[in-house]
Amino acid sequence: MTYKETFWMACDSTEQLRAEYGPFHTRAEAELEARKLGFGFLLRYEHVIGDNDDIKEVRCIFIELPPGPASVRIIRKLHTRCATCGESAVHLEPWQAEVWADIHEFEHAGTGFVYLSRLVPKVSEKSMTGATLAPDPDLILLLR
Repeated sequence: MTYKETFWMACDSTEQLRAEYGPFHTRAEAELEARKLGFGFLLRYEHVIGDNDDIKEVRCIFIELPPGPASVRIIRKLHTRCATCGESAVHLEPWQAEVWADIHEFEHAGTGFVYLSRLVPKVSEKSMTGATLAPDPDLILLLR
């Protein structure tokens, strides 16, 4: 009795030299991984298995994925503000904020306080489609 086995792979092109990732049991799993990896194709392998469990035929079917929503990369920025003079700065790395706070404290001869906060996306309750930036309540520190 012959039967057909099907499994799915995520792949980056239809060329003979291509990157493949998988196998997956379902198309949904393969499509999810392909999108994560930035691959634009799925490859469906169909094996026709014979009576003696030998492979009689192999079919390869490429499926091009439709363009999905653009992935949004959230850049977390650290904001520092001097409590004495009000000067502020934006930093991409935590160490940059610490150095800025140390330098600013030195400029105020050790009497200045620096607030450190992080802005994170916050979805408005009125509009679920728009996101605004709001202070992260988990990270508001006072540096001295």
